[in-house]
Amino acid sequence: MVFLTLALALLQAPGPVLAPGGGATPEPATEAVWVGYPEQDALSCEVRLRADFDAGRLEGEATLRFAAVSPLSVLRLDSERVPGWEVEVLDAAGRPWPGARRSDHQFVLPLPGVAEAGEVIEVRVRFGGTPRGAVAYRNNRYGETFLVADPFGAGTREWLPCEDAVGDRAAFRLRLEVPAGIEAVGAGDWREADDAPEGWRAFEGVTAADLPTTLFAFGAGPWARLPEEGDPRLRPHYVYPPDVDEARAALVHHAEWMSTMEETFGPYLWAKFTTAQVPTRWGGVEYPGNVWLMEALFDAADHGVGTLAHEFAHMWFGDGVGYARWEDAWLSEGFASYFGPWLYQSVGGMPLENVMGLARSRWLRARRARTRPILWSDYRNPLDLFQSSAPNTYQKGAWVLHMLRGEVGDEAFFGGISSWYRAHVGEAVTTASLVEAMEAAAGRDLDWFFQQWLERPDCPHLRVVEEDDAVVLQQVQDGEPFRIPVALAWTDADGRRRVERVRMDGRALRVPLAPGWSRLTLDPDVQLLFERVR
Repeated sequence: MVFLTLALALLQAPGPVLAPGGGATPEPATEAVWVGYPEQDALSCEVRLRADFDAGRLEGEATLRFAAVSPLSVLRLDSERVPGWEVEVLDAAGRPWPGARRSDHQFVLPLPGVAEAGEVIEVRVRFGGTPRGAVAYRNNRYGETFLVADPFGAGTREWLPCEDAVGDRAAFRLRLEVPAGIEAVGAGDWREADDAPEGWRAFEGVTAADLPTTLFAFGAGPWARLPEEGDPRLRPHYVYPPDVDEARAALVHHAEWMSTMEETFGPYLWAKFTTAQVPTRWGGVEYPGNVWLMEALFDAADHGVGTLAHEFAHMWFGDGVGYARWEDAWLSEGFASYFGPWLYQSVGGMPLENVMGLARSRWLRARRARTRPILWSDYRNPLDLFQSSAPNTYQKGAWVLHMLRGEVGDEAFFGGISSWYRAHVGEAVTTASLVEAMEAAAGRDLDWFFQQWLERPDCPHLRVVEEDDAVVLQQVQDGEPFRIPVALAWTDADGRRRVERVRMDGRALRVPLAPGWSRLTLDPDVQLLFERVR
């Protein structure tokens, strides 16, 4: 294996830097680890890459720094064996790490002694070959070649040994060299450097805030650049040249949305905002400050504006405030699935109640997901939460927010989420932090609400028994009854429309109606997630 010689400037930080030495060599993990290593904390990652488009190769080197959280005798790095991709782990002086062991999923690096809490360990890695999987050269729909890093779902470990845990955030610095004539985009405050070798272009990015490896992305290819006015943080978007006219109709709302989100929830965290049209498997991916968009997005009837709103909401929720465990992914996707349409309706999108009605219908058809709670920890791979359990992570997650808003009112709802965002921006949190913030905003206990909607599968199954002077609501699902508000609308004997909202805490509730009523509707304003049964 031939590697490029790349000189890295080592990152500076307080604390001693340990040089690796001898000692016992633990066996590495035999299965992939998704939860990280609480005894170590990723601090920073500095990467230099060169992308050879003609040869289809990518080569580079990285310096990673970790702090011991508790006494530490080994350092563990997630690393998947990928055919055609070679990796070497080195010490701070560039020598092979003594006693390093690896499995198909992990490097275990013995330390010379016990690193005490706060001590810093530095690792260098070299890698190169034909990238595939989370980083790959891909042809777009016009036959042009792009280099795309698309690691969402713990894919960074396929090319870079790292602690690939969604809850461990670090600072990133990237230098990417590409052939002349190629554009590139990546994480951080992205700029073109003026010291590229002849025939090459060099780009550099430094993150303004820490992020997890699963959100560290970059790409390169023959894009056109499309400016969007209205906010200095908006950088020209990266669009396939044949699609510029369609994209121009869509990429016009981000300045207005920036103002709305900052005024409602708090400041934007990232150094820039732009989007890039790429050959991705997702409809869009919320990489902080540089969102990936699927190739056909601008072909949609709305030119993809609904997806753009969803991904922009992620800059606050999922990115700005991250989630510390994969099972808390609803804090990202549920929020974006609610506040994306909330943003979109302000520029002509479907009314939010219509969106929630469609989301309810879609979730009710998801029989497999309905057997699991939103906070589901039995996944085999994190992507399960975005595939087989996606209706819970997305649609039901959005419904939890919609019902929470109805439960506490707009003032407490928006105030509580704003307080939560401002208190935890730049951090990775669990759902418990949101519960605490919302209880403080509402001034009352809400644990019952979150428990029944997040930790319990399914939803209320409501049967309506009609009587001459009443309707009887029955909860007929398995398990304990849900504690829910139910709105009913009907026409009285004089032809006037009546609406009443009742609280249902038990198996059955009789709601008196004046004789002569007709045309009963449950939940007329789309405020409750439920299934009506006969």
